[in-house]
Amino acid sequence: MATGAFATCDVLAACPVVQEIIHDVNGDYADDATWVLTSSFVILTMQSGFGMLEMGCSHRGHEVNIMLKNVFDVIFGGLAYYMLGFGISHGSPSNSFMGLGDFLVDSNQNDQTLSGLRFSSYIFQFSFAATSTTIVSGCLAMRCRFMVYCFYSFYSVVMYAFVAHWVWAENGWLKEFGAHDFAGSGPVHMFGAINGFIGIVCLGPRLGRFDGSRPGQEFHASSPASILFGLFMLWWGCLVKKMMHDDVILEKRNPEEIANGILGALVSITATCVHPFEALVIGFVGSIIALLTNDLVEFRLRIDDPVGAIGVHGSAAMWGILAVGLFADTALPGIQVDNGLLRGGGLRLMGAQLVLMLAILGWSLVVVTPFFLLVGIAFSGDWRDFRRGLRVDPEHEISGLDQAYHGFLASIAGVQTAALF
Repeated sequence: MATGAFATCDVLAACPVVQEIIHDVNGDYADDATWVLTSSFVILTMQSGFGMLEMGCSHRGHEVNIMLKNVFDVIFGGLAYYMLGFGISHGSPSNSFMGLGDFLVDSNQNDQTLSGLRFSSYIFQFSFAATSTTIVSGCLAMRCRFMVYCFYSFYSVVMYAFVAHWVWAENGWLKEFGAHDFAGSGPVHMFGAINGFIGIVCLGPRLGRFDGSRPGQEFHASSPASILFGLFMLWWGCLVKKMMHDDVILEKRNPEEIANGILGALVSITATCVHPFEALVIGFVGSIIALLTNDLVEFRLRIDDPVGAIGVHGSAAMWGILAVGLFADTALPGIQVDNGLLRGGGLRLMGAQLVLMLAILGWSLVVVTPFFLLVGIAFSGDWRDFRRGLRVDPEHEISGLDQAYHGFLASIAGVQTAALF
């Protein structure tokens, strides 16, 4: 009987029709992997966009330091996601809190197709983790120790993985509760912005930012062109189809505010797929919220956020999460979500979105605040002055971190930086 079964298998394996079917299936998997990898590379270009935007918002003498922080986001973040993050967020087996397998991502020797899909999925999921991490770079620009930021890059990717599991894993507790976030307004943008806010509070403002001890022009954007170039790279990376801005609102805005308004619109629409007109409304409101929040943060609360990340990635993301509870349409193909309040869905989905926001806020406070406190104490050696362990030396902050850390003089009048080596 067994011999007959094996013979049947051999006949089927040699059948041209079966071989063609197998070839087509493998071809479909290859197309899937190629599409996922292509999307991943587009998203990873956002690292360059974040770097360009942050560099343009900073004053001269910090450009190399800023771009190297984005490089090490990929190095340490990629290592953290390979070792722990992918397993926590998407590993199998898993429970509602975290994945329990697939750490130290490796190939499946018994199935090359599965290995290819796994590695392409790793790159794709890591691109989201890296985006969440690099948001904090802009918040702490020009005053954070380089090694402190490198440690944060590794640590934050691991902490991000838990939130990603809650929202996107099939058995994640937020997903099972009914919360919906299509592409990362919460796990990526809000999580990064809350972490950045915590970092700002722990580090304090740049020297002279609010006390008048340094000229105000030292805190103006050094390169509007760099900001706009970074904007375009971030724009494509957001994978967003629709957004809108009012010429009346943009007429008297500077390039930094224009960029933040557009980015706020993109962030706010990331949480869901909606009809085009609703995307315009969500994006328009998100841009206004981002700009108003940044004005409040800078001029009223006197919180030093050099790139405006709190408004763009924080407030706009929160609005985007809540917008799901208003506009979600269960009839749209490709997504699984309940109807929002404006479609007769009641308050169930809105309640789940509020729980999503509170979960991210609470998780950030619990895991990121101790990180900055403990690392600051470790570097300063004094628990009463942890801030000194997080910040660079005052003279280095004023002269520029490029010279102090990387051996480059600040560029002058647009001339390229000159190496000291």
